[in-house]
Amino acid sequence: MSDRLHLLVYTFDSVSRADAARSALEALDRRLGGARGHVAVVQKRPDGSVILREPRDLREELSSLAAQVAGGITWFVYTFVGLMGPPPAVLAEQLADNAVHQLVRDSGFPDAALHEIGAELSAGSAAVVALLPEAERAAALAELEQLGGRLWEHELPPAVQEGLRALDGPGA
Repeated sequence: MSDRLHLLVYTFDSVSRADAARSALEALDRRLGGARGHVAVVQKRPDGSVILREPRDLREELSSLAAQVAGGITWFVYTFVGLMGPPPAVLAEQLADNAVHQLVRDSGFPDAALHEIGAELSAGSAAVVALLPEAERAAALAELEQLGGRLWEHELPPAVQEGLRALDGPGA
């Protein structure tokens, strides 16, 4: 068995198909070896903004939660005292999101790279970005082929692979 890793970027015309592909890849990863790969969804909204979703990236999960809590509390407090809640709530969400991004290390794909992928997408489309062991490549492609879309694949250089393994910690 080879330790080589493959970076797959699979683009879709809709977010729902990208989410289905992410779910299929995560299920395949669990069946074949248990969370050895990493998957993210990059979405380009109709307004052109790029949204990242990485289930295994602690920074993204914490920033989303902190933003929701800060915004909700701010909205409640401002509304309770009779002032307009939404503008201060949006500011509180942004401040909480920025604070978490500065304090917590990115444990997933580099956000800048995911944003570059998102910039190349058409408005309203999405991409699944997956880093998988070579042993899972054929099965992953078979699963994704059923969902449609366009595949871009690249085998990572050995130095990059070692760096990614080091991020996963000992025994990865």
